[in-house]
Amino acid sequence: MYNYLFNEKFKYVSGDCGSGKTYALTQLILRSTDKFLIAQGTLNLTKQTAKDLGNIAKLITMDTSKNVQEDIIDFLLRPTHRVLIITDIAFLQIRDTSLLKNWHIYLDDVVNFHNFVTKNTELKEQVEKNLFHSFEAIEDKHVTAKPQTDFDDDLLSALAKEFTFVKQYDYFLMNAGFFEKVGATNTYKEKKGQLQVMSWVNLNRYAGLDVTFMANDFEKSLIYLASPDKFIKTDLQLRQRKTPLDQRMRVHYFSDVTLTGDFQKYSPEQFYKAVEWVNTNLNDYIFTVNGSQSTKVLNGTYVPPKSRGINEYKDFNKAVWFVSLKPSSVEVKQCELMFGLTYEQILHARQNEEMYQFIQRTQLRDFDSEEVVDVYVFDKEQALYLSDDPIYIDLGIEQSNSTKPVSTFVAMNLTSGENSAYGRITIERFPTQESFDKWMNKKAQLALSSEKKKYFENKYKSLQILSK
Repeated sequence: MYNYLFNEKFKYVSGDCGSGKTYALTQLILRSTDKFLIAQGTLNLTKQTAKDLGNIAKLITMDTSKNVQEDIIDFLLRPTHRVLIITDIAFLQIRDTSLLKNWHIYLDDVVNFHNFVTKNTELKEQVEKNLFHSFEAIEDKHVTAKPQTDFDDDLLSALAKEFTFVKQYDYFLMNAGFFEKVGATNTYKEKKGQLQVMSWVNLNRYAGLDVTFMANDFEKSLIYLASPDKFIKTDLQLRQRKTPLDQRMRVHYFSDVTLTGDFQKYSPEQFYKAVEWVNTNLNDYIFTVNGSQSTKVLNGTYVPPKSRGINEYKDFNKAVWFVSLKPSSVEVKQCELMFGLTYEQILHARQNEEMYQFIQRTQLRDFDSEEVVDVYVFDKEQALYLSDDPIYIDLGIEQSNSTKPVSTFVAMNLTSGENSAYGRITIERFPTQESFDKWMNKKAQLALSSEKKKYFENKYKSLQILSK
């Protein structure tokens, strides 16, 4: 049941960010007369690689083609160049892998061969009967299934577009409760439900092909950890740092409280303390925040949290990482069930590796430089991943039990009723200043002391700033 992944070895190159993995690959290709297929994770990187290889390479992406998959298949049937460059998503959608024989395939910074999504939907019957088949129970809370790939009905095609990940993956693990029926009937217990899906690629489809993975710290990627004995290391001629990385970073943090999505959502007044400090004290830096925050919340240059392959920020010597990418408990359980992966391993791949990739967009990419880069992360846990001796900036960020859908951070001896009211202050409940002011003018809030009113107003002000 669990032997979905591999039956032949795949090669891999493990090298630090900026060590020149892509450059070494392009030089290898230029010295060769063989055919190469390169799959990369960002459009920017595919464009740069195509530029470096010149007229021997064909680039097929959404920027160059009206129908990417059709054009890729046509090219593989009748190659016009000896190098094909595509994105990782397009590569995963190539179902007829016989077309890939006689190609040297390099997956450049492509390590995410499984995906986790949550969908709230009423389309239970369509999902169960039209999107998937071959359901099989796993323990008592999960089911596996295989995808439907051909749709004749326009309605089903539209459904498949909403569930775009179905086209890329081979196996799916879902929460069985989504499909639960009333007794022996075909009536679902609940009309609408939350579908939690972990999907993954059966790499056996690439068996017998010449496939090489290239990534930083590949041995800690989830695809490697799921079955390390199925990979074999190979080498490219990579750059070496002139100065060790730990001598080129000063890592700063603001909080002993671990950053989570709930902390950002329910304790914005605490999170905003770090935001305000950065806006007051730093300039000329790159930064990133979670999707729930505005990309204008800081006055630096925004870079997405997932920034592999981005090279245009290497002149910056300051970086701010205010992101939590921790896996959900459901994803952890599903990864443990199917692949034996631990929370720590998933956390590394989901958050720590992305954080490391992000700071490597800076001057740290220059292996010949000795310049020190200042890195600012939110909490101590993140800081200790990057440095053994991080610098603490004490802003008085308080411990908060933000696993509950209210902020339980208590200040100034709030009564239970006042604390409950404080927890109800959200942008969703009060989308405008007028709606918040109207609520503050109600009897209960008018009875607050001026100090407590200010406390309530500061929370709402923080929420407004973080959501703009």
